Amino acid sequence: MAVRVDNQRILLVMNGDSGGIRPLASVLNVGTMARSSRVEKRGAMLIGQLAKRTGTSERLLRYYERVGLLTANRQPNGYRDYDDATEQTVRQIRALLAAGLSTNLIRQVLPCGNADGSLRPCPGVLEKLRVQLAHLDQRANELAQARQTLRQAIATTEQIE
Repeated sequence: MAVRVDNQRILLVMNGDSGGIRPLASVLNVGTMARSSRVEKRGAMLIGQLAKRTGTSERLLRYYERVGLLTANRQPNGYRDYDDATEQTVRQIRALLAAGLSTNLIRQVLPCGNADGSLRPCPGVLEKLRVQLAHLDQRANELAQARQTLRQAIATTEQIE
């Protein structure tokens, strides 16, 4: 038994009784492997590329993965490998964070997302979003009161000068 390279293949071969070589199995087809690697890389995106496309730091992307907001395939060398849809997911995460949602709530909301960024009804999520809206309304009222207090302080100080 021997290994033989024939064109673009690596073959496991056995010498026959008549002195001829007959292939037992194609161990590796180099041409196919190279083509499949190119296809995989076309849809693959490393963490640096995803960070650049979304304007999000690599550190935040790792955090999103750690808390369960993102998933990544791992290459044999350990590098994270994201598909193109992850870019939209990161944008949704950033928008939901900007809306004041916690990562815990975002983890529940993400599966309810549509490709256009809208949400479809999911059990329990709508009520949680309403609660979050009520918290934001309360916070907005508190900020409005703080703003009014600051305006009065400035006006009083300007009169003293």
